[in-house]
Amino acid sequence: MLKLFNYMNKLIIYLLVVSFVLIHAQSYGGCEATPAFAHRDSLAVREYLHSLVLYSEGCRIDGLFLCDGTNPLAGMIFLGKVKTRPRWMVYLLYNPQEKRRVAYAWVEAGGEKMPIPHCDENCVFGPDALNIYNQAHEDSFLLAGPQTLLINYPNQD
Repeated sequence: MLKLFNYMNKLIIYLLVVSFVLIHAQSYGGCEATPAFAHRDSLAVREYLHSLVLYSEGCRIDGLFLCDGTNPLAGMIFLGKVKTRPRWMVYLLYNPQEKRRVAYAWVEAGGEKMPIPHCDENCVFGPDALNIYNQAHEDSFLLAGPQTLLINYPNQD
C-alpha cells in the first residue's frame, strides 16, 4: 500500500510539472509578435528603469522578465538617466559580460523624434538599435509612442 501511495505522489507531482510547463510554453509562444504584449513589456521596462533613478546608480540590477521569458536587463549596471531634450527618455547602462555601454530610450507623447546615434565599425554588437526583444530597429530615428529601444554604443577600452 505504501508503494502505491509513493507512486501516486510521484505521478501527481509529474503531472503538475508537465502542466505548468505546457501552460507557460503556450503563454510565451509568439508574444513578441503581438502588439499588446510588446506594448505591455515596453511600459514595464520604462517603469522599471524610472524606478532605479533615485537609489541605484552604479548598482548591478536584477531586471524584469518579459512575456517571452527573457530578462534583458539582468546583471547590467545602472549608470543613470541622461539629460536630453524634453520628453526624450534615455537611461544608460553598462553590460559587464560584453564590456559595452547600452541605453534604453523612448520618446514620450508630444516629443520630437529622436535621432539614433550611428554606431560605427567600433560597434561589434550588431545594429544601432534593437527593440526590447532584440530585433533590429531599421529607422535612424525614434518617434513618440510605445516603442522602447536598446541603443548600442562603441566598446569602452
